[in-house]
Amino acid sequence: EAVLVELGDSPDDYGNVRDATMVFRNVHSAPKRYLALSELQGSGEFLVYDTETDRVYVADEAFEDIFRGEAIPFAESFYEFLELFFADCEA
Repeated sequence: EAVLVELGDSPDDYGNVRDATMVFRNVHSAPKRYLALSELQGSGEFLVYDTETDRVYVADEAFEDIFRGEAIPFAESFYEFLELFFADCEA
């Protein structure tokens, strides 16, 4: 399954993980355990990392399923997510 989002970059760039997470928490009342790894894209999808379970989710506007523990993770761990995300980059 392809991930059609762009990861947040360095803290000095617009669209970084810190800023996306702050918006996610302030606008959508996301608990502190969740980090937004990308900004909400035009497709309506963004990446959410659960720091307590180590799972990564591809979320849309129905991200409350993640908060309730009802969402199916895209990856069972952050390491697995990185492998999937960068799979096309192998030499």
